[in-house]
Amino acid sequence: MSSKHDYDSFHRMVADPTTSQNIIRSLNGCILFLPYDHRDDEIYLYDAPINVISYYALVLVSLTGLSTMLGMTETIDIQDFPKTGGIRVPITIGSADILSSISEPKVFVRDTVLEYVNNRIAQQYSNSNGESRTSDEQSTINLRRQFEYNFHLVGLNVIMLHFTSLDDPDVLHLVEVFRFRNPVLHGLIHQVLRALGLTLCCVTKFNRPDQKNKDL
Repeated sequence: MSSKHDYDSFHRMVADPTTSQNIIRSLNGCILFLPYDHRDDEIYLYDAPINVISYYALVLVSLTGLSTMLGMTETIDIQDFPKTGGIRVPITIGSADILSSISEPKVFVRDTVLEYVNNRIAQQYSNSNGESRTSDEQSTINLRRQFEYNFHLVGLNVIMLHFTSLDDPDVLHLVEVFRFRNPVLHGLIHQVLRALGLTLCCVTKFNRPDQKNKDL
């Protein structure tokens, strides 16, 4: 089982290959890499699997690993909540207010993102169990861990949140929300992630929630 230290090194972009592989295996649910200014009707474009190769590609392209190795990454917050379920967050309007950056007000998880993750949980649960979730299971999501960093070398603020559900606690979901303070760099990374998401959608033909009635 991966430790808080392992997740920390992974999110600071300096994890070794073995640790990276173990972390990636543990992230067996929905994975979202979201710019803070994403469109709510395009969340599915940032829903992409990750592997060791893409992890290290991101380390190199974003220069976040270099920032950490040079001692220019500030750890703002790390919290690991009890394995008994973590903090229950209701899927209601305004609940995402508690899932925000400490240092950058523009970086937070929107209600629409919680709804998207909840829909993905319901879809995965239905596919695995052949039945629907209960109303209590559908109304909340569990916050298991949260991390926040400021990568000073590249001017990047980012929060990483780990979620599970009541009915499927062994499936771990990751939501990252980021903001590059340089608008040119932010726009570039935004478009790269968006293009990657579009490519994966076309190749895999994955029928994600929120993609309904959005045929391009």
